[in-house]
Amino acid sequence: MHADLLLYNGRIYTLDAGRPLAQAVAVRGNRILAVGDDADLRPLLRPGGQAVDLGGRAVIPGLIDSHVHFGWYSLALYEERVDLDNVPGKEEALARIAAQVDRTPPGCWIRGGGWNKNIWPQDAFPTAADLDAVAPDHPVALEDKSRHATWVNSLALELAGVTASTEDPPGGEIVRDEAGNPTGILLETAAQLITDAIPEPGVETFVQALRRGIAEAHRLGLTGFHDPGHPKVLAALQVLRTQGELTLRALVHIPADGLDSAAALGLRSGLGDAVLRIGGVKLFADGALGPQSAHMLAPYEGSDNRGIPTYTAEELHSLVCRARRAGLSVAIHAIGDAANRAALDAIARARAKTADLLPPTLPDRIEHAQLLHPADLPRLAALGVVASMQPIHAT
Repeated sequence: MHADLLLYNGRIYTLDAGRPLAQAVAVRGNRILAVGDDADLRPLLRPGGQAVDLGGRAVIPGLIDSHVHFGWYSLALYEERVDLDNVPGKEEALARIAAQVDRTPPGCWIRGGGWNKNIWPQDAFPTAADLDAVAPDHPVALEDKSRHATWVNSLALELAGVTASTEDPPGGEIVRDEAGNPTGILLETAAQLITDAIPEPGVETFVQALRRGIAEAHRLGLTGFHDPGHPKVLAALQVLRTQGELTLRALVHIPADGLDSAAALGLRSGLGDAVLRIGGVKLFADGALGPQSAHMLAPYEGSDNRGIPTYTAEELHSLVCRARRAGLSVAIHAIGDAANRAALDAIARARAKTADLLPPTLPDRIEHAQLLHPADLPRLAALGVVASMQPIHAT
């Protein structure tokens, strides 16, 4: 069998303990045919095939991002959004927002995010009044770096119908001032009150955005990703797959509110092909450390706040059971030690209750697994639960 492409004179990091370093890679179509020495692989190149001299450069296996909101990341690249990542203070953030206001017709939503109050000198949540000063005629919604707190202005609150009389939704909090009025910060599920008021992009918009995101992923060396899931993102990925444009391997989870529909359709974890597959059901056990909504066993320093559990223990157990009965694994977001314990408890109880059923083909996961009580660490291995960890959550 002959190769179409030969990469030679390089440093090929194989991750094979028997041969950690090689010189050349022979490729046929979209598959690696052989890895070895230059002299051994040169004869494999077909007449007219392409030979690339790497000049000693390194080649590594493609990177797979196991937790990225790839559809929304792509949309942020495609649309003009306010980037507040690593902005050192509130005044600098407001200056960027004001610049976006100047470029945006009145009445149109201004979106963006990445702000992090924990690195600001004030170390306090910003307010709707702050945004009103620079964006009185545009509804504004800006997620923080953790994506678990949303900063909005008064017009956004008005369009969403959020007032002093609006009750906190289960698993969320509308931050209020001493008079009970919303301050402009919504935590966890409360942010959905704002999201529901924002016109959602259509599938075709996601298709266009994903093309941009895929190109950027290739530039960064990514060859695959796991997405927490959104129906329109999955639909857009299927369009690209059909058109031969999905050149990344994608595993897409099912959001919790899609569990019953997925079960009714017979979707199971692992369904798909080598390029696009269904993952598990994405659930949330808590929030994040930045806005102090991660669910903790002990209160945060200087307060009696232990964070916000998204579900009660029974609710989480019930969701995991329903997923397992449908042949779906779970991917549970858990940051705090109480949330991680709740996730492990729910998985263990559900497995015991559904022991008579065939397990899902993909393993259960805890997304982030940031803080665990030492007593819970061995349970990950004992249950075979994957700790899906990311460097940004290794604090």
